[in-house]
Amino acid sequence: MITTTVMALWKALAPLEQKKVLKFLENTLHNQREDVRLLAQLLANTHPDDYARLEKQEVFRLIFPDQPFNNLQLNYTCSFLVQRIEAYLVWAEMETEEFWRDYLLCRAYRRRGIHASYLRKVDKAIQNLEQQPLRNGHYHLVRYLTERERYEYRVLHDRETPTDLSCVTAPLQRFFTLENLRWAGTALSLNARYGIQNEWPFYLHVLEHAASVQEADTPEIVLMHLGYETLRDVENEQNFKRLKVLISSSDHLFSAGEKRDIYLLAINFCLRRHNRGERPFYTREALELYREALKRDLFIENNHMQKYTYNNIVRLACIIGEWAWAKDFLETYQFRLAEEERENIYRFNLASWHYLSGNYSRVPELLQTFEYADRDTQINARQMLLRSFFELKEWQALDSLLHSFYSFLRRRHDIGYQRLNYLNLIKYTRKLMSGTPNRKKADLLRKQIEKEQYIAEKDWLLEKLGK
Repeated sequence: MITTTVMALWKALAPLEQKKVLKFLENTLHNQREDVRLLAQLLANTHPDDYARLEKQEVFRLIFPDQPFNNLQLNYTCSFLVQRIEAYLVWAEMETEEFWRDYLLCRAYRRRGIHASYLRKVDKAIQNLEQQPLRNGHYHLVRYLTERERYEYRVLHDRETPTDLSCVTAPLQRFFTLENLRWAGTALSLNARYGIQNEWPFYLHVLEHAASVQEADTPEIVLMHLGYETLRDVENEQNFKRLKVLISSSDHLFSAGEKRDIYLLAINFCLRRHNRGERPFYTREALELYREALKRDLFIENNHMQKYTYNNIVRLACIIGEWAWAKDFLETYQFRLAEEERENIYRFNLASWHYLSGNYSRVPELLQTFEYADRDTQINARQMLLRSFFELKEWQALDSLLHSFYSFLRRRHDIGYQRLNYLNLIKYTRKLMSGTPNRKKADLLRKQIEKEQYIAEKDWLLEKLGK
């Protein structure tokens, strides 16, 4: 088989993109090697199921029909094709990025001394920037670079006119602030999830500056800072309420990926409150935010949905009792999961649907053939099996599971507050297994469970204790 690098790159291209690559290679400005064009044509004419059967000798014979096989020469051809495909990808990205194209064109005019046209191009580039709605980091970065171009021209050709540096420094400052706020929000999520602390130079200065800006001047900074504060202080409900309002009124300022990240800040706030037992209010709040984002296709990227999003939505809908909606989502969106893990994730969530509906007998059979692909899924699967074995009175299986679950959690120090949630679940499940307590002991145990801030399945434990 020919080199894996070129095959991986070729297979990543959609059929329409493969056709565009062929046209790209036919242009001598982009490619002057016939062997490269022939190799691309050969790949285009081969069905994807037959890629693995492409033997080097046969490929070489079709590209170099009158030459003896030379493995090094074929590797060079593959390498050159990789370079040309990468050049096409850069060109295709540039075609979709009008702002970068305008900026680079301005720079090219200035460097070549085409003064009259340069001034028109700069004015037009800034006009185009102002006419579109985005005010995200990308916008401010391109605005800064374009204004810097105009400043550098003035230094050389218009020294008599005083220059207001704020036209250059303001977009630079806003870009710097927005990007730092974005990573500050990510740092909070990582800290909550894995217990990892992240700080960097200017981190606190940026937060202090962001807290002082006015919504009328830079609503994009106010929104990003509020998202950070909402996740930082999960006790402050006013921040969350204000964030929801700003998401609705100001999300046009951001790209689809950035909108998704802002929604996730609000959703993560709800999940933190949900996980510590504030249900069903914050359960429904999180689900409604997911639904709003689904309407806008914010969780679909490259036609795929992340499995974590799929898992969360199914679980939240079930917890608040929207069984029909959850099942419809489960069936409809399974086709948006990556094909290689679709069946596995679908079965896991079908088990979750049965588990949350109280049909515990279906859970073990669905999870028996499920492959635990990642840490979070391993935890969730163990949680479902724990409760299912308890309800089915499979005490031996439950005892074995509690041992393995406890050992797993003791080894993991990268799951933040969730670790304590599940350690407490194991602790109190064992207490329930030890036998029926008298009233005094039951009351004491109930108070202990109610007092715990971090404990998974709190309502279920209290229900079992009551029985």
